[in-house]
Parts: sequence; structure tokens; C-alpha cells
Amino acid sequence: TKRKAAFAEFFRSRQVTSHDRLSFFGLMVKPVQRFPQFILFLQDLLHHTGHGHPDRMSLQLALTQLESLAELLNERKREAEQSQAFREMLRAISGKLSARPIADNNRCLLRQDDVTQMEVNQCGLISKCKSRRLLLLNDLLVCVSVNSKEENINSSPQRLSLKWSSPISDVQVVENSASPTLSRLLTPSGSLTSNGSSGVTDNLCVEMSQLMHDYQVVSRIADLAGTLKGSYPELSPEITRGLLNSIQSEIQHKDEQMAWVDSCCLQLSVRNKDDNYTFQMDSPETRKEWITELRLARLALDPSNSPAWEVPDQEARPCTKMPLFVAAHPVYTSQAQSEVVCGCYYTSVCGKASYLWVCTTDGTNSHISIAQTAATSLKPLTQLHLPDIIVTAMDFVRSTDSVWVGTDSQKLLVYSVADIEHTEQTHSIATSGNVVTLRQHCDSVFVALTTGRLLIFRRQSFTEPENIVLGSDPVSYLLPINLSLYAACGKTVTVLSAITGEMQKSFTIQHEHVRGNVNLMAHSGVGLWLSLSNSSTICLYHTETFKHLQDINVASNVLRLTGSPGPVLVTALMACKGLLWVGTDAGVSLTVPLPRLEGVPIISGRVNVSYHTHVGPVRLLLPLQDPPTIHKRPASKALACDIYGLYGQLMYVKDYEEAEERLDLSHWSLSTSSEESAAATPRNIPDTRREHTLVTVTGGRGYVNLQQPCCTTITNNAHIVLWEMKL
Repeated sequence: TKRKAAFAEFFRSRQVTSHDRLSFFGLMVKPVQRFPQFILFLQDLLHHTGHGHPDRMSLQLALTQLESLAELLNERKREAEQSQAFREMLRAISGKLSARPIADNNRCLLRQDDVTQMEVNQCGLISKCKSRRLLLLNDLLVCVSVNSKEENINSSPQRLSLKWSSPISDVQVVENSASPTLSRLLTPSGSLTSNGSSGVTDNLCVEMSQLMHDYQVVSRIADLAGTLKGSYPELSPEITRGLLNSIQSEIQHKDEQMAWVDSCCLQLSVRNKDDNYTFQMDSPETRKEWITELRLARLALDPSNSPAWEVPDQEARPCTKMPLFVAAHPVYTSQAQSEVVCGCYYTSVCGKASYLWVCTTDGTNSHISIAQTAATSLKPLTQLHLPDIIVTAMDFVRSTDSVWVGTDSQKLLVYSVADIEHTEQTHSIATSGNVVTLRQHCDSVFVALTTGRLLIFRRQSFTEPENIVLGSDPVSYLLPINLSLYAACGKTVTVLSAITGEMQKSFTIQHEHVRGNVNLMAHSGVGLWLSLSNSSTICLYHTETFKHLQDINVASNVLRLTGSPGPVLVTALMACKGLLWVGTDAGVSLTVPLPRLEGVPIISGRVNVSYHTHVGPVRLLLPLQDPPTIHKRPASKALACDIYGLYGQLMYVKDYEEAEERLDLSHWSLSTSSEESAAATPRNIPDTRREHTLVTVTGGRGYVNLQQPCCTTITNNAHIVLWEMKL
């Protein structure tokens, strides 16, 4: 209408005359964009505010509030951009995607990537390459071509032509050595066979073909020069050998480049399609991210995740960052009733393989199962039987490339893992009491005993440990935090230097309404979560002042789901990657969102309860990741990467009302997390982050899906449950 046109003209005139030339939309979002700057400012203030200053806790609480608000804004903005990108894609595409209504509110665009599709002929050679765009929706994979005639018209969106589409449940990634790769562009004689390759691929193949030809020619020249009767310095064997070595080195370099291009190949198998689809992606990292996104989307559609968590009624929409149920695996099957008691995870010294150790017991004997892990898959390798021994704890010690196992028989067992297929015990160390728990930290092994003593084995030392008396009660838990070690003994938590073993400070919990000693601990930001023995309450303390901040009773959440009467006790506790995990004796696991930065992790949101539970107590909560590198926090300027990695999406806001600023997401990934958002890194800037998801293991006795208890209940055998969450 004329009134709207006049109103729009008013905004345009004001924008032209303003000193910053910001549109009305830009002015509205500018306060939101300042949130990462506010967080950085608070981080800077904290860096210059000493411990013990009366304002320090107030700054940390303010940081927590800002982070919670920034997280909420980030999530809403991500949802809006996903919805906008999906609408833009629908307007640009020609063709019918599926029988399901396109405008379904539950359908969204996860990511889209420009790729090169390679067609293979009957001889197995790549005959043609085509430019395509893969659109990955939460339930559908769509392949389109981009209309190149309109690419130079900036004011018009790109038109997309539908080539094919398929539900993601029908799409499988083919992982084998026979997939079409760059090496198929060369015949055995070394000549180039492809006639439709892209520039980079074409150049590599031409250069490799020429080098192979030159190597053959120089080899013949060297053979002929060896038959000469006279002596000719210019044709000496040393010169021809040096030339051959130079060409061979260049061939090896080109081969490495071709191997990198091969690692960018994505091959897909689609149900009801005769041939596989092969795509060349921008980088191996992009391929890995795409496969991860597809796997998570498939998991989200699985009936086991519909739903996997019981969310309180006050939450209008389910959280997109909830861990997804992957699978439940039996660990050890025996005639007697068995349960998981402990476990450890580590990456080999060479970094090429990762391993998971899980120990089960039947009350008399123990059994250790070792598996190789890759993403969410487990490959069983070997098993260790420990008759008449009850294992209580274990941890991997990188300095000795071994796994230390604690027992209730007053001894430590050390197993060498240099040859994982033939793991053998190398040491048996006697202790003055039964081992409760043990931790490797700062190149030392800390062993907690039932006698109230703490043993410290220094680097590569198996004898004469340092002996520290913490009290008369058993040392129930050890928690490494930066360069310190928190040790719980009775009602007292003692902080020791992990380097020297010197006691730094200690505090005693004071709870009149809650009885029991400290049983479990977890750390997040500047918060220390404690669980008391024979209690359903977890308590939050400030790590610097030891001030008591919050109590959370999880009993009502568990009883709401199980409906069974009786007390609920906390049996496992872990804080990792923005979630507090709580395991109970009812077999139920709970998660609570936590701040990701250095604020106080006060819980103000929901407590989510898992439908996938154990029959017996949850004894193991283990993230499948190596422990972080121990170092002091850098200056606040270096923290910018953390903050902008989490909340940088707020800095990039598109004006959806302007036609010339339509979303072109051909170079971007719309992630379901704040770290990898719609404003993620462009393709021409390499992404150095390796962690895309976090796999978490819960362990206990049996397994049951409370959504289908009649079909899935397993009562006697020890089980682990795998969860995967995108970071």
C-alpha cells in the first residue's frame, strides 16, 4: 500500500542520512550483537579481579546470567535462520520433494554444500563431472543443480533444479577402498582418461601422468647409458639416479595430494537406486561434518529417540541439544547377575585408534572387556578374566602406556597396552588398604584408599609412593581440576597441588537436613557439584570461596518417570560439555544444562530424565574423549575464540526484508548447535576443530526402554548405553 511504501521510504532516507548507514533492522539487532562483547568484557574484569575480592562472585554470577541469555538468543536465532533458509530453498527449487507436505513445520534445512558429482562408466573410470548442491534436511536428502544462467544477477536468487531426493533413512554412506577416486582417472599406462574433470582434479592428473611418463623415459635412458662403452660424465649413473630420485619424490608428493582429494570423496548408496552416487567435497573435514550431520539426523528419526528424554511440561519445545540414544550393548554375559562397576577411555600414543575398557563384576569375580571405538561403533578386541578379584577403579596412564586397575584386595594391577591384542599384566603393587578410586593427573597416579590415605605415584614409578593421610574415613572420590586435585574424605574436601602434593586448602560440608559423607564430585566453571552418600541431593559449592550455593533433589524427577515408591540415591555424577549427568540407583540417568564458560553453574532450567535406563544402579558415566591438556587459562584476549565459538552467531544477522540480501547458504552449514551455526566458517577458511560430537557411556546392570518395557527389559547382564550429542 501507499502507507507502507511511504513508511519504507522514511526508513531508507533515515538510513542514508545516518552516520553509520544502519537500516532499521540493523539498529534493532545491534543490542543483541553486543552480547559476546559483554561476555568478553566480564571475562576481562574477572581476569583483573583477584581471588578473595568481594566483587568476584558477583561478576561470575553475572557471567552466568549473560551466558544463559546469550544461549537462548543464539538458539532462537538459529531456528529462525534455519526456517528462513528452508523457505528460500523452497522458493528457489523446481520440482516436488516428496509426498509429505513441503510446508511441514517439522521440516528444516540442516546444511547445504556445493559438490562435484562424478559419474563412473562401465570400465570403472570417471567419465563425467557435474556441479551439484546437496541439501540435507532433517528427514530428506535432496540433490539439485544450480541454474548457472542467473548466477551473475545479484538481485535474483539462484534457481535450483531438482535431480533426485530420498528420505535420509534410505541413504547410506559407502566406506570401502573400491569407491571411485582420483586414481581411477589414470589408466595403468599413466595416461589421463577423464574428459570432464574439474580444474584441480584435471591439473593433478595431468601432472601425475606427465611425471609417470618422464620417470619411464628417464629409466630407459639410464638403462641405455649403462650400456655405453666410453666414459661420459654427463651420463654417469649418479646423475641419472639423482634425476630418477627427484622425479620419484615429486610423484610421491603428487600422490599425497591425490590422496587428500580422494579423502574428500563421498559415496552414497540410496535404496531403490541401482548405482551409487559419488561426490567430491571441499575438504576431508567437510566430508566428516556432513557424515556426522547425516548420522545425527538419522538417529533423531529413530523411534528410540521419539522421545528419548522426558522433558518437563513447562518446556514448550524440546531442546535440540539433548543427547541422542545410539544403542545398548551387553558387556559380559554370565550365569550369575553382573553389573558394570568402572571403565576408562583413551587414545593410543600414535593417535590412530581409541579404546574403551569396561569392567563388570558378579560379586566374586571381575571381567574386563576391551573394545576399539570409532565414532559410535564398538569393535570387541579382547577380554581379561580376574577370578576372585573385585575391581573397584581403573584409569589409563599415558606416561607408562598402561592401564592401572584398583581392587578391594589391597593391590594395584598394571596392564601394558603397547600391544592391545595381547594385553598382559606387568606389575602388581601392594597397598595398605583397599582401593576406592584412582586418577592419573599431571604425570602422576593418585590412588585413594579405604584407610583415609592418598598414594601418589610419580612419573614412571611403581614403588615407594608418597603417602598422605586425609582422615580416618575412606577417601571416596578424586577430582582433577586444572593443576589441583580435589579429594573427598568423610565430610571434608581437601585441595592438593597435583605437582607437589602439598595441601592448599580444605572445607567441611555443613548440611543439617542431609546426612552422609561426600560420595561423588563434578566440576563446571567455578562450581563444584557434590553428591552425599545415601542421598538423592546434589549440592553446588563455589570452588574459590567454598560457599554453598544450591541444592537439587533428583528424587521427584525419577519417581515421576518410574512411578515406583522408595528412596532414590545418586550413584554417579559427571559434568561435561555443558551438561551435568546424574546416575541413580534406580538405573535412571538425568541431565541438566550447565553454562559453558567460567561462570557459576547454578541450575535454573529443566531436569531431563532418560527413558533408556538400567535395571540396577548406574555405576559408570564416561565421556569418550581424552582429558583436556592441563594449563592455566590464557589472558582474556585469547578467550575470544571460546566466546565467539559459542555465541559468534549473534554477531551475524541477515536482514531478511531486503531482497538483495537473500540467504545464499551454498558455502555454509546450518548446525543444530551454537558452535556451528548458520554463520559458520566459509569454505575458504579451514576449520581446525576436530570434535563434532561427544559420545557418552552409561553403565550398569541390565537395560530397559521405559517407552517399551515389555519388549526391551534385560535384567541380569551388565550393559552399557551409548549417547551422542552434537557440540
